[in-house]
Amino acid sequence: MDKSEEFVVTGIKKYLDAISAVKSFEKEIQLRVKSLVDRRQPELSEFLGGRLSLDDYLWSSELPKRVQIGQRVPFKGLGLLYFYLEFTRDDSDNSCTAPAVSFNRNSRNLLTSLWDAVELTKAQSTNENLGCNKDAIWTTSSKPCTDWESCKSVFDEVIDDWIGLWKTLGGITKYLVN
Repeated sequence: MDKSEEFVVTGIKKYLDAISAVKSFEKEIQLRVKSLVDRRQPELSEFLGGRLSLDDYLWSSELPKRVQIGQRVPFKGLGLLYFYLEFTRDDSDNSCTAPAVSFNRNSRNLLTSLWDAVELTKAQSTNENLGCNKDAIWTTSSKPCTDWESCKSVFDEVIDDWIGLWKTLGGITKYLVN
């Protein structure tokens, strides 16, 4: 039996088990991210306008080259806040995992003063893990994340950076006034 045929035979026997394992893994990551964010609710709430109402989040690119698993918080009419682990591959096709927090606005016409403030903060910052483009603001890390303890530790640092950004900006409510 050639490799292609062996792959199909194994798939026929194990496909449902593999799908079930992937779904269980995704749910477990969502629960763990939720637990991390819930533990940080008092600090996050101070700058983000109150207690965050978390929903499970899962996104993947086409092949998938990137998968994001975690939690999201809707900001009605404005955008979505995400807390997630991102799974990608580097240039050598090695698997990489990085925690991130991002806020994506619904429209480039919204929260323009916030985006201007973040761009200014980014220009004056030495934090290479702070990012901003026309649609999103984020913090992430390039530190290795290879098991849950390392992911949890790095995720806490990413959330610290996120809170630090909002301390500098003065909280989101400052930017909700037109």
